[in-house]
Amino acid sequence: MTFYDALLMKGCGGYDGIGIVLDRSFGLVGYDADACIKGGAISESARKHIAVLSSYTETSSSGTGIHVLVRGELPPGRPKARRSRDVFRPALLRRYGEPRDRHA
Repeated sequence: MTFYDALLMKGCGGYDGIGIVLDRSFGLVGYDADACIKGGAISESARKHIAVLSSYTETSSSGTGIHVLVRGELPPGRPKARRSRDVFRPALLRRYGEPRDRHA
């Protein structure tokens, strides 16, 4: 489905938003940092990651975390994710992300 088609369907009602499934064909990698926003401020470590990734960044639906979408692929054999943040690619597991239009 194209973005335009999804936008038209959302406009018909019955949908909360438009999301994206990270599929290998998109060439996207997602970065997810939970609980890195407190009192409206993004933590220093999360700000560093955002700066290094230098890509589309938004707050999570809870308002306490961030999502970053980056073009590329992760190298094989990456270490397991830390408890509060994760980097994922479609080959490892299919993730669904809903862009929130809350740019961080």
